[in-house]
Amino acid sequence: MVRMRCQLARPLWEQGLYEEAAEHLRHALNAAEALGGSVPERKLTASTVEFRGLLKAEAGDWTGAAAEFEASKAIHEEIGNEYGVLLQTYLLGRTSLRSGQYQEAVALLRCAHDMACDQERERMTARTGFELGRALRLSGRPEEADPLVRAALEGARRRGSRTEEVRVLEELAELADTRGEAEAAEVHRSAARLIALECGAAASEGQNS
Repeated sequence: MVRMRCQLARPLWEQGLYEEAAEHLRHALNAAEALGGSVPERKLTASTVEFRGLLKAEAGDWTGAAAEFEASKAIHEEIGNEYGVLLQTYLLGRTSLRSGQYQEAVALLRCAHDMACDQERERMTARTGFELGRALRLSGRPEEADPLVRAALEGARRRGSRTEEVRVLEELAELADTRGEAEAAEVHRSAARLIALECGAAASEGQNS
């Protein structure tokens, strides 16, 4: 019931139905906290708190979102769940980035990236590296950002994630613009548009078959 309410909250907040999503998460958290204090049950509580943070971030409440991610992180630290700590650090960094606190975002995302590398989590290494690259670019350090974003591109291609590849190519275009490399930027954007068109055509064919 807890997990289903959390999963239901996401499509609700994606439609702008924030109050309804919050109500489901309130019930989910009450149920999770009533289960007990074992490690699996506390992990479930931490996950529910994380969802409240995601809802607040979606609504633009950066301070509230950060507080929820910090609370979730504290639970993961208490139960010794290293991946949970990594994920909440990543979400805190991404929240700082989205709210324009670029220097704070760099510090948090660098920490998350280091943890992902240490835990040998390929997907999170790419995700944290990509967001760290964005934070570095926005804080005026594009040269440091470039290798991280290119590594994220290699990771996306290795996993066959076309959506991720488009996003990374668009970021590479932004980096090229920052360096005044208009031609390189257009190459990256053209590659991103081509993939998006191919994915759109494939989706259309799937719906018609």
